[in-house]
Amino acid sequence: GRVILSHRRHIEPTEKSPTERNLPEREGKNDNTVTVVSETPYSERTAVISTSELADAIEQNEDVRSLLNFASQKIGKILTPAEQTKLFALFDVLGMPFDLIMGIIEYCCSEDHKTVNYIERTAAKMFEQDGVTTFAAFEEYISRIEEQKAYSAKIRSIIGCGARAFTPTEKKVISEWEKKKVPFELISASYERTIAAIAKPSLSYMAKILENWSSHGIQTAAD
Repeated sequence: GRVILSHRRHIEPTEKSPTERNLPEREGKNDNTVTVVSETPYSERTAVISTSELADAIEQNEDVRSLLNFASQKIGKILTPAEQTKLFALFDVLGMPFDLIMGIIEYCCSEDHKTVNYIERTAAKMFEQDGVTTFAAFEEYISRIEEQKAYSAKIRSIIGCGARAFTPTEKKVISEWEKKKVPFELISASYERTIAAIAKPSLSYMAKILENWSSHGIQTAAD
């Protein structure tokens, strides 16, 4: 039957340097050698997991086996022991649910980010910084991201900026429009007014136009 590990580590914050935190396990050492779990920018916790402990977890815990097999299939390669340890640590050290870890793996791979390091950083950020602690919360989080992407894509089509990345300032402007639910027809009208005035697209200029219209009660293009 299924054997669930009876405990998870409770690791205190450490002051280790990035070099100390990310030392790779050297080949040829005995089974007592520990693997240093790489740190992420979002987690101040580090842990050591022995090679034998990882092996025991894989042997005894059906969920661990399923997680690592799933990751290997999605990433498209056999995972190294170090990569397996990083994914195992998301459960064993951070305490993330298995379904949440698997959901994040699938999402990252669907976005063509198929490295364990990227998956680990993304998972730690979602779990510890963004408060995504359950699979249901993860689904809501991803739904929100997709809505933001769709909104940004619409803005791109309005101003004809192609595939270039938006600047932080532009992202902030777009985020404010989305929060305020500014109609696209009004954004489009502000774009036309901007081109007429300065002969080039500018989200900052468009934002000023929209703010002026809002202060005068203009909420739709018909107004």
